[in-house]
Amino acid sequence: VCGVRFWFWLCDSRIGTLKVYTVEEHGMDILMWSSSGNKGSRWTYANVVLSSNSPFRIAFEAEVGGIELTEIALDDISFTLECMDAGTATPQPPTCSTDQFTCVYVRQCVPLAVKCNGVEDCMDGTDEMNCPTEIPTTASPWLCKETEFLCANKGCVPSLLRCDGVSDCQFNEDETDCPTKDCFNGSLFCASTNTCIPVSKRCDGIADCFDFSLDESSCS
Repeated sequence: VCGVRFWFWLCDSRIGTLKVYTVEEHGMDILMWSSSGNKGSRWTYANVVLSSNSPFRIAFEAEVGGIELTEIALDDISFTLECMDAGTATPQPPTCSTDQFTCVYVRQCVPLAVKCNGVEDCMDGTDEMNCPTEIPTTASPWLCKETEFLCANKGCVPSLLRCDGVSDCQFNEDETDCPTKDCFNGSLFCASTNTCIPVSKRCDGIADCFDFSLDESSCS
């Protein structure tokens, strides 16, 4: 199980739809996520949990209809480390020079001098993560910014990654105590990912929910 993260723009449309598929080796396209309707003149963050027993590719599909003008765009597409082949991430060659900092969740380089300077120069704010605190206090020995979430190991992750279905803290605390989603049309709620498993993925031989493989239990 791994995740693909991206920002999308879906504006001025009531019937436009953006979809994410996994394309497996034998050519089967499996719908993983979709979003439709006017999201306004702003970028929206999305995180899609992916699962497959075989190597796969990711395909984005945009659908439009009618005579209305529809604006659909994608930006900052990235994958979690679990998406690497065989589930193990191998060291990748640095994309930034030695005097630059490599942003974590977006493909961006910033000068090393701006690391931990109190200003977010990376679009994802990772240049201001895991920075030493200047004045520890008894009440709050470790501080994260208002836009960050504090992990148990004292690290900070962007708040937008909280309850997105992918663990970013070492002990999964950014995915605990999340608001319960309402699942419809017979879909099954999976607490570990805070997502709904559709009926079409029940008893298909692939565990999409790792809470005791609920979607693969009680199958005849």
